[in-house]
Amino acid sequence: MQPPDANGQRYRCRAVGCQHVVLRSHLMCNGHWRMVPVGLRREVYAAWKVLRRSPCLHNSRAYLKVVGQAVDAVEAKQLVRLAHASDSTPQLF
Repeated sequence: MQPPDANGQRYRCRAVGCQHVVLRSHLMCNGHWRMVPVGLRREVYAAWKVLRRSPCLHNSRAYLKVVGQAVDAVEAKQLVRLAHASDSTPQLF
């Protein structure tokens, strides 16, 4: 987990390399959250609700697993975008 800012209400986006600061109740900044597939977004939200209702080790692990999948999904999309960008960039020399 990222350390909170001075007032304890904000964290850094969980996407790899992102420096955006988000509310504590958000997992990622809006741009990265939109990159998570809709079904996986629903799974993250459902796991979060279960964890809030019943905070135990099993529910924490389930939540962290689905969060990891969301972070991985965003990273995979970012890598594809980088690959496409490098393919379409003309060589200078």
